Amino acid sequence: MKLFCALCGRVTLSPAVMVGNEPIGPKCAKRAGLLPLAKRKGSRVKALAPVKIDRQRSENLDLFEVEP
Repeated sequence: MKLFCALCGRVTLSPAVMVGNEPIGPKCAKRAGLLPLAKRKGSRVKALAPVKIDRQRSENLDLFEVEP
């Protein structure tokens, strides 16, 4: 499932904060000043812990392999 940053529209694999149902990427959240707001008690901005997404490696690693 791809998530898109609500501020810039780029794909974000690990959103830093959620504003309602909208994910905000880490760079945009930092620039917009949302990280300190997320730490306040009773804030509507929800801070998310960094989530590591396992990406599957491609089996096409022999692209630059020299044939004998």
